[in-house]
Amino acid sequence: MYFRNWWRNLERSLNSDPFSTNAYVTIIQCNINVFQKLVEKPRAIA
Repeated sequence: MYFRNWWRNLERSLNSDPFSTNAYVTIIQCNINVFQKLVEKPRAIA
């Protein structure tokens, strides 16, 4: 429930500011890239 409210507020603020939207998307993509590297490393070692 808390997360849904947070997400709704985030969407509202992003819709009003395209620059924030681009920055936010970039941050998400960076986090996904880092996560993928963390997941792939153990496989490469094994």
